[in-house]
Amino acid sequence: MPEGPSGRVITFYSYKGGTGRSMALANVAFALAQRNGGKRILAVDWDLEAPGLHRYFRPYIKIADIEDRPGLIEILSSLREALTSEGQELERGKLAPIVANADWDTHTLATDLPSLDFIKAGRFDASYSERINTFGWEDLYRQQPNFFGAIGDHLAQRYAYVLVDSRTGLTDISGICTALLPDTIVAVFTPNRQSIDGAIQILRQAVDYRRRSDDLRALRVFPLASRIEVNEKKLQEAWRFGDREGGLKGYQAEFENLFKELYGLDVCDLKAYFNDAQIQYVPFYSFGEEIAVRSEVESNLSLARSYTNFEEILSAPQNPWDYTSTREVPTVPAEEIPWDEEWFEEQKRSALEGLHKAGRRAYMEVRFSLVYVRTSNALSELLEAARGAQVPYSGWPFGLVLTKDELRPRPAADGIVAEISTPYHAYDYWFLRMYGDFFLLRSLPEDDNGSDAVFFDMRITQVAEALLYCKRLYERLGLSPRAAVRITIEHSGIRGRTLSAAEPSRRNFLQPRPSEVDSIKRVVKTSVGGIESDIVDLKKQITAPMFELFDFYKFEDSVYEQLIRVVSSGRSGR
Repeated sequence: MPEGPSGRVITFYSYKGGTGRSMALANVAFALAQRNGGKRILAVDWDLEAPGLHRYFRPYIKIADIEDRPGLIEILSSLREALTSEGQELERGKLAPIVANADWDTHTLATDLPSLDFIKAGRFDASYSERINTFGWEDLYRQQPNFFGAIGDHLAQRYAYVLVDSRTGLTDISGICTALLPDTIVAVFTPNRQSIDGAIQILRQAVDYRRRSDDLRALRVFPLASRIEVNEKKLQEAWRFGDREGGLKGYQAEFENLFKELYGLDVCDLKAYFNDAQIQYVPFYSFGEEIAVRSEVESNLSLARSYTNFEEILSAPQNPWDYTSTREVPTVPAEEIPWDEEWFEEQKRSALEGLHKAGRRAYMEVRFSLVYVRTSNALSELLEAARGAQVPYSGWPFGLVLTKDELRPRPAADGIVAEISTPYHAYDYWFLRMYGDFFLLRSLPEDDNGSDAVFFDMRITQVAEALLYCKRLYERLGLSPRAAVRITIEHSGIRGRTLSAAEPSRRNFLQPRPSEVDSIKRVVKTSVGGIESDIVDLKKQITAPMFELFDFYKFEDSVYEQLIRVVSSGRSGR
């Protein structure tokens, strides 16, 4: 084990409860574990008086019952006993072997991500509250002031990132977690005076203590604006940038002034930083303890993307005032490769023949093609990519790969092809070409039960599934996130149908006037990496013109956002 810490210890602190601090820590922990290539991550619940972090982690812990498992307070109690024989104050280096000798492994829980571990607050039995209230934090600090720093050093030797959930307010525990343990503080606040003023107060105290102490580590600070109501634009801008008439200073300017004071800066501009370091309020996540980065598909408007943005800021080496957005504009080559119309039309003729044999008329047709490059993959590589690209969504997956002999994909001269026709599902045909072209035609599942309607929720979710399949397919074929792709989606056989919904509760507000147009096609261009981030907008570009065929019907953006969560949570929209 190395002599000094190599990882980072990051405390998540909020002055008031209800800021989403624990939720932020849990999401950042999973985002780090998913993105950092095997680097070990540890989350620690040090909010001992009101523990709750375990509720976020419980679904991902490998053992069934974690309530009776020991945690942080048991480790600290055993270490305190080990120190009772020491009659004098110990330096950090001499404390290191004592801290390392504690049974950390027994008190650490593994998650379903191999690189992510969790230490809960403690064993939640009848004596838990008494053990917390009688621990004697101040006495322990007075006897061994280097003790908590030594714990931080030990954990930073074992893990690349240690995320500590701190107690709120001005308490002994919050002081330990902000001034003694970390090299970084994430100050989570909501736009109200108590939350902002309290966060600034504790940050000023922590940095001042670090400056006066023997601890030579720099203390970095990352404010995180949380529970931002995006629909209240005027209030959002007033609280961030200030409003003289309303007597608001603006939290951006307040943190800029704080950083100038604490770090001796002549200039501090946090505009770019706060453009990305904010977490929007999403009512859905007010219920339960859901981790967005595990349960939803990222888009520009998703909570998962907001946490991922902040995780990228936090794990980068720069300070908030040095931050500039890392979103790059892809370089566009000079000449596009045109659609191979002849090939696509050949596939369509074959697919329509099979569709009509199955007794179906209405269909959804999907075409993908790379804009500036061509791939050259072996047929076995195409099959593996197609199998891995299927979106984990209940129902009949897009680009389905079956193993039954007469239904499985077959090799062709320039790719692989699958034709699936069953009595209960009707018809699917897809072809993946070695050059990167993809074609799919499938019957509308609305017809499976004899419906004469177009289900808007099913159309939105199936388009979302097609888009995500495109992203996953090209990733598995080795394409860069910057690779440009064109996507065409056509719906045909809709003349005379009304607009309805697969989910009965969504039908009440719809108008039954039928479409007078039989087919509609839309083409979009994006990048492989941009599909997921822009999926709400892409879905709307493709499906909104079709819905307008039904007496000019339109849906709010919230409908598209909600149905993306349906796909990402694995519930069927079919």
